[in-house]
Amino acid sequence: MITKMMQLTCALTLAAAGLFAQSTTPVARVHQRSSGMVGIAEGQTARVNLLSPDLPAPLATGVMCSATVSFMNAQGAVLKSGTLTVIPGQSMHIDLDTDADLKYAVNERHEIRATVQVPVAPTPAGGTAAVVPVCRLIPTMEIFDALTGRTSVIVGHTHFAGERTEPTPATSSTAGSN
Repeated sequence: MITKMMQLTCALTLAAAGLFAQSTTPVARVHQRSSGMVGIAEGQTARVNLLSPDLPAPLATGVMCSATVSFMNAQGAVLKSGTLTVIPGQSMHIDLDTDADLKYAVNERHEIRATVQVPVAPTPAGGTAAVVPVCRLIPTMEIFDALTGRTSVIVGHTHFAGERTEPTPATSSTAGSN
């Protein structure tokens, strides 16, 4: 009887040790904002601009701000995503080209939206502080003709889409600056 108890205890201890030994992926909390839906057709490009309105160093802290920008279709599927790191007082952008990225056919048109995810400042354990992004970014999305460069739509208002928890680190490309 004692031998069976010892065997069971050993088995449970080994099982528990195995569970603790498994690595877990750390998670990051993000503040997510979303634009409204806008139509885009063959020959057009959607561009999300992120402006960091903060003063550059040494006038302020000069902290660079990173955000993940995603273009999504009407069904919620990600069409393109990238991480932008914006220097205070400057802007960066990421483009979604209907010809190069989406391979739209002549007369093809779809609805898209953009989301911007900014890391959230950690709250003290058990705290009830409001969700606050670690930095300020002002997003705009524009749709322009890829051939002429003429802008046809500008979306400047975004809506809070909630706090999310994302696995880290996220792998994505870095887009160019304005």
